[in-house]
Amino acid sequence: MPAWSQHFGLDDAETEKVEKRGRYIAVKTLVGAAVYPLTHVKILFQLGYEPFPLTSGKFLWFFREAYFLPNGLKYAKEIYDRHGLHKLYRGVDAAVISQFTSGFIDLATNIYIDRHYSEIGGKPVSLDKEESEMSDAESFRRVLRFAIRESICRTVAVIVSRPFTVVMTRQIAQIVGGELKYHNLLSSLRLVGIEEGPNGLFSGIIPQLIAEYLSIWGVHMVLYGIERVTLRAQQDAIRSNNKEEENFIVSTRKMLHLIAPVFVNSFTYPFQVVSTVMAVTGSGLLVSMLPYSPPFSLWQDAYDYLLPVNGLKRGSRMFWREYNGAVSVGSDQELYAANKHFVIYVLNKSDECLTAKLNSYEQLHDDSVLSIISATDIHELSENSNIDSTTDSSTKLLSFPTIQSANKEFDSKPTYSSIEELDITQNDDYDIFTNKLMIRLINNLRAKHLNENDARVILMRRGETVSEVFPNWTIKAFNDLNLYVPYDLNMPVTLRKRERHNDFLIDPPLTNTSAHFAAELGFSMTQNLPTVIYSAPELAALQTARQFIDGAEIGISWLIEPGLARYFSPDEPKPTFTIRLQQETIYTIEVINDIIGKETTDEFENRIAKVVSKLKFPRKASTVLIAEDCVINAIIQKFIRNGSKLTTKQHLTINKRIPRLSLMHFDIDSNGKWKPSCASLPGLQGITQTIFNQPDVNFLIRPTIDF
Repeated sequence: MPAWSQHFGLDDAETEKVEKRGRYIAVKTLVGAAVYPLTHVKILFQLGYEPFPLTSGKFLWFFREAYFLPNGLKYAKEIYDRHGLHKLYRGVDAAVISQFTSGFIDLATNIYIDRHYSEIGGKPVSLDKEESEMSDAESFRRVLRFAIRESICRTVAVIVSRPFTVVMTRQIAQIVGGELKYHNLLSSLRLVGIEEGPNGLFSGIIPQLIAEYLSIWGVHMVLYGIERVTLRAQQDAIRSNNKEEENFIVSTRKMLHLIAPVFVNSFTYPFQVVSTVMAVTGSGLLVSMLPYSPPFSLWQDAYDYLLPVNGLKRGSRMFWREYNGAVSVGSDQELYAANKHFVIYVLNKSDECLTAKLNSYEQLHDDSVLSIISATDIHELSENSNIDSTTDSSTKLLSFPTIQSANKEFDSKPTYSSIEELDITQNDDYDIFTNKLMIRLINNLRAKHLNENDARVILMRRGETVSEVFPNWTIKAFNDLNLYVPYDLNMPVTLRKRERHNDFLIDPPLTNTSAHFAAELGFSMTQNLPTVIYSAPELAALQTARQFIDGAEIGISWLIEPGLARYFSPDEPKPTFTIRLQQETIYTIEVINDIIGKETTDEFENRIAKVVSKLKFPRKASTVLIAEDCVINAIIQKFIRNGSKLTTKQHLTINKRIPRLSLMHFDIDSNGKWKPSCASLPGLQGITQTIFNQPDVNFLIRPTIDF
């Protein structure tokens, strides 16, 4: 008996089992490490990441034309060519530890319950009998015992190894957004534990356990049926002395034993996909957010989301990956999978019908194709004669193709058509669609409940301003009589009087489009219980807050805090804020008017930190704070990054990393500590046709060192 077995107190039978299973686990782990690039590819398949072009051909022997996604080997080669070999092996350390841990914990649990709990699942009788020596009842009792005990072993193994699986999945998923958040295994485990706690370390464990149970019980039950049926057929052949038939039955039994796990896997695989998708939820990685995927609070939500679009079978095949969905043309004139590209717009006012069709709302994600359909695009496309439509007596459905960045027809149009915009805001059907859509998005994203003593802070950047769309617009907008006459319907209808026209350039108002979407955000955010809004004194921030409150249609306290004014450099024109406040503020309007343009960046950051520290955030509720991007960055710097500043080069990218009308959610615990709350909702507005813009939360929390 080996010395190590004596050290662990194993008898001869247990030692033999450990040696046999240990060799199997070691070989399986080594083989898994060798073919890890295929595991890497399969995880990306399951996450729905298909950035490479389709090919056309004929499907097997049916000789029908079809589109095909790249097979596993070609997909891996594309990643190798684009990112290098190291990307294909990203996460291999976590994968090896996960497989090794899972195997040996399974083995250890099996030995433990054999030694101490031998009667779990039934008494250990008829264990050494041949199948032909047992009755149906005896055979079933033995199968039942094996399945119960194997379920226990696999449960323990999955629980122990799940954190490593989560880290592996997240390390792989970083390729989608080019993030570097999760490096090695230990630092990644620590990071997930700090940010999300047990919920993050064990995310997706329930569907993984369900897949394990279905596999164990399915295989055992199917094999039991195969054994009993073929046994009877074999006995009949023996009695009739038909040797040829007996050999055929034996061969059939062996073949069915090989097919059974494949058959059962078709039922377990959807839960494996859901487990993979849930493993990245809450990570803050780009793949876990819109437009790639909405974050999910429950694995059932992910299942329901993937079911209608055939997403539960993603990655089930490595070869002959036929694609039956919609296709789109990229800027390189290649065809790409648009498996998230249809928006169904219901023109009647049936809430039930509208809700059903909103379940089909998807958005295309692809590295090379900018093709997200926005609510504004829906209205513009509805006038397009190329749209296919079907009409019945009660409902008219329009199926819209994706907008391509390579499409010159759309590129030549303004991002927002003024005439269409006013038509949209006056269209009841449009409002019904947008409201329902936004409620669905918000509910999915913000379903996570607050702890009793926590407060939620939603940092929101103000909307798009007229000056950002129409530079020097005041020259044309004011006539010779000094009267304001808007020359584009995306401009506000009226403006309040100011001493100088240039004041509107320095402190500009919102566009009509931005005001509309701010109201839609407010309507949808009622599900997140906003009770207070703090806004900066700039006109755009004030109008964003006003529209947000009007859209919410619930009681929200609105407090204007002059101390949230953005940073003005000494050589930059500065406004003079003239609003009259009848509330107590941390900084008065007069003080802010005096210090802006004179303070250093450090003094500005200290001002913002002081203001936010003194603001009151009600517990068990949400507070919305509307300000400029530099203010939001200063807040994150103080309360999330612990004072860590961005470099000058990084500062130049803040405008893109915090898009207009984007939201970032943070929870404040009873000790005053700020922490990210799942993933932020993408903004609704930008100056490009990709309306749904996502704030770069990951960068803002942990800026890349080598940026």
